[in-house]
Amino acid sequence: MSLFDAYTAVVTALPGFLPGAGFFPAGMTAVTCHFGPEYLVTEEAPPRIVWVPTMDRFDGPAKGGQNPRDIYSVPTGVDIHLWGADAAGTGVEGAAYRGAMQLRDAVLNAMHAKIRGVGFSVTQGLHPATDQAVTRYGWLYVLSITVGIPVVRPVAATATPAGVTFPLRGH
Repeated sequence: MSLFDAYTAVVTALPGFLPGAGFFPAGMTAVTCHFGPEYLVTEEAPPRIVWVPTMDRFDGPAKGGQNPRDIYSVPTGVDIHLWGADAAGTGVEGAAYRGAMQLRDAVLNAMHAKIRGVGFSVTQGLHPATDQAVTRYGWLYVLSITVGIPVVRPVAATATPAGVTFPLRGH
């Protein structure tokens, strides 16, 4: 599984973990999701998610008898930028923050459901609410995670002989 595979699995499962009525602003029916830093500057209405890979660490192989065998375990860092919305458009203090926290919880639930097997850990959550250019379209929350991505050996081709018979010996 690659990091992009993990992203795809999480965003595909995400709708099943979103809150019910009242989460989306009028006219919206889905969370906008992107992969890559080039989408951080895109000005889109929330709710919105952008996954940005940050750093890989290379560890020894995971122990176990899996085939193909891991040659490295690569904990891969990702910052998941989540923009929450004031869904009702009320301007009430804290409404966009609540939207961001609901989105965070939905992402964590989708991750638990879909990528728990490869292993992930949450390292921190940030509220970098100081840059107006980034926060004017909703409340920004950055969830920093690490996803365990294995590097595996290619599977060696095997051959099975056909038409070989072995004589049976009686006792």
